[in-house]
Amino acid sequence: MVTAQSQQLKLQPKLATKSDNLNLYHPASLRPLPLPPPLLTLPETLGAPVIPKSPAQMENFMVLVKLYYQGAVRGMPIASDLSWDAFLNAVLAKFGHPLAGLCMEFEDEEDNNERVRLQDQTDYELAISVARASMKDRPEARLKIWCTDKHP
Repeated sequence: MVTAQSQQLKLQPKLATKSDNLNLYHPASLRPLPLPPPLLTLPETLGAPVIPKSPAQMENFMVLVKLYYQGAVRGMPIASDLSWDAFLNAVLAKFGHPLAGLCMEFEDEEDNNERVRLQDQTDYELAISVARASMKDRPEARLKIWCTDKHP
């Protein structure tokens, strides 16, 4: 005679030991893979979601610079973290021009396409931020710079 209690099967999981010969290719031996990290995480200190940065928000990006000088248009790609001195030397080398005789202006597309004089580190930082804003859906930034001879 079969009773209801004897019909219930109780399965107890068994933990594997070193002495057990596990077949790593057997489906019963496989473990589920860990889940990938979530796209949004909650920092413990802020409690706000951290959204992955878009290319426009990344610190280092490529800037395609167009240089206009005496009717010629030249181009040069630069990294956004290039220093002011390195940038200035690259522009001067591009045209073979002495430092004292060149005046540069960039186009500020955020402010009615006004031209802004490019003379020092702070002007250069503004130019890079304007270039960053020009990225939109492009992978690189763009910056237009007009160069003229300084007259004493």
